[in-house]
Amino acid sequence: FYLFYAFFFLGLHSIVYVRNICAHHSRLWNRKLSINALVPRRTNMPFIEIPNDTKRVYYVLSIILYFLKTVNVDNDFVIRFDALLAKYPSINVCAMGFPSNWKVNELWKWFCDCTEFGATFSKIALKTVRYFKILH
Repeated sequence: FYLFYAFFFLGLHSIVYVRNICAHHSRLWNRKLSINALVPRRTNMPFIEIPNDTKRVYYVLSIILYFLKTVNVDNDFVIRFDALLAKYPSINVCAMGFPSNWKVNELWKWFCDCTEFGATFSKIALKTVRYFKILH
């Protein structure tokens, strides 16, 4: 993952912690997490601007997304997350720690030019169309 090993393992620890919150049907969306993942010193791919509060779900979701994009640039995590937010428009993403400009962040953009990572826009667009046909 081209990461400092402490960030990798503590990032995984944060992911497991969030998974356990979900598995036990606890509230996650506006929760202040009791553990804190490390901030990476440097990354090989775009990452988020580090928020002041890294104990919110936005930071852990960004770590998950970074790991996913490292393994598979064609993953549809952002598309599915965006569809979930569209399904529940009353959810306040700011309470989850998301900044107001999160959709334009290089890590979170899904209508971006991903050719530098080996994906093509047409593949992403096709996946999007297929996904939304399943939803409706």
